Amino acid sequence: MKPVTETRLEWGMLAVVAIACASLSYLQYRWTGDLSAAERNRLHGGLERQVRQIVQSAEGDLRTACLALTPTAAEIRSSGLEQAHLARYRRNAGEFSRIWVSVPERGEARLYRIDPKLGLVGANGTDNATDAIRIPVFDGDGRERRRGELEWMIFEPDRDFLRRQLLPKYAGEYLNPGPEPEFDMSVSRAGDDRDVLFSTRPDGASVRQGADMTAGIFRSSGERASFERPVRWVLAVRHRAGSLDAAVNRARVGNLVTSFLLTGFLAVTAALLVRSTARSRRLSEMQLRFTAGVSHDLRTPLTAVRGAAFNLVHGMVKEPSAVERYARLILRNAEELSAMVENVLAYSSSPSSTQRAGGNRLRERVSVAELLDRTAAAMRPEIEEAHCQLELEIDPGIPNVEGDSLALEQAFRNLVANAVRHAAEGRWIGLSAKAQQNGVLILVRDRGPGIPRGEQRRIFEPFFRSDRTRTAGIRGAGLGLSLARETARSHGGTLTVRSEPGQGAEFSFWLPGTPEPA
Repeated sequence: MKPVTETRLEWGMLAVVAIACASLSYLQYRWTGDLSAAERNRLHGGLERQVRQIVQSAEGDLRTACLALTPTAAEIRSSGLEQAHLARYRRNAGEFSRIWVSVPERGEARLYRIDPKLGLVGANGTDNATDAIRIPVFDGDGRERRRGELEWMIFEPDRDFLRRQLLPKYAGEYLNPGPEPEFDMSVSRAGDDRDVLFSTRPDGASVRQGADMTAGIFRSSGERASFERPVRWVLAVRHRAGSLDAAVNRARVGNLVTSFLLTGFLAVTAALLVRSTARSRRLSEMQLRFTAGVSHDLRTPLTAVRGAAFNLVHGMVKEPSAVERYARLILRNAEELSAMVENVLAYSSSPSSTQRAGGNRLRERVSVAELLDRTAAAMRPEIEEAHCQLELEIDPGIPNVEGDSLALEQAFRNLVANAVRHAAEGRWIGLSAKAQQNGVLILVRDRGPGIPRGEQRRIFEPFFRSDRTRTAGIRGAGLGLSLARETARSHGGTLTVRSEPGQGAEFSFWLPGTPEPA
């Protein structure tokens, strides 16, 4: 059965919602791409500033430490070369492992190593100190005109100091200030990436391969401080996601997934809203059909009952045969009213369809043969009045079913009554039962005008009445077939219809059988 909501209007509204959501998803994809590109540029620019701050701060601190150990020309002239250097050395020399002084004497450079106990000790060389930093000391204090180099200071930075204090400090301060580190940083020798001075990775490896940013570190320039080599060490930074681009792409994917989920949620919400609106309209249409149909169908028997009762009460009918005819008229119309009221009460007794159909009642072992016998006996007066013939055929040995006998009998009576009302011109109604597919198949057939194909999907809808039914003046609330199908479903069965125009209709009511107790 196709729902009433599946109309062109509903499908049009759903199509509009789908197009809007698809357009929104496409725009979100474009927007997230633009935002990702802007975010990538912003992060690259921010990382460049962070790396520059690390390099400048580390080199600045190291240069400051070098200058703090470098005596001025005035100190050398006042205290002497050795005492001036020892005085400076004793203040703070923890940043360096060794310090030399190169003094020009007689046209040649004489090299001394500063020893805190022995003073200036002659040295033949700097022992391959490749990390040495050379700073000249000029004769003059800056206000006077320089008269030449007084000496050279040569410093070898302490690797442990760089590895444990200086570099971790700036890596945490500038690169990973938050509780969760985002970047890995390493400092390795420019000519040999395996010679790693510092690394934030647990394995201590360099991150220069595939790094997001690299820069030379521990080099300086200026008149009073210049490093021996342009680039001695290389600082490399790489995002922990693999690269900065990978992190941006991952964030973009996350944003896209979130936006698509939100868009999907909006689409589902809009679709549910459309269906809810359609359902409300369907209920409104059902209410209108119910009001129009029931009011008309109630008015006709009530008018007949009232007219017959009026004639009897006022003595207008005195002959026994006429009185009996009027009494039968009152009885027949009263039974019709009772059947209509019973169907309406059965439908509205519970919001659950299974409870409406009697699924909430006590289940018991039911004999289908007895049910059909009772149905035929109860419906015989109505069948005879319609001048129809009922043919009852029950195969022997059909299994019992488990269910509500009252609900099942009411369903069978609704099917027979439907055949009587709609197929009376065929003058024949067949009611049969046979065992089939581990259950029982009950067939209700007629030789009436049949059911148009376009209405076969809707005849089980509550309150549905076709134009032909209303035109022919066939009374009913349009609930009998709906209740019969709900009864079949609540008992684990099915109710289907097969009909061809002009060839009658066949309703198949299948119920699962119950094994006989051993």
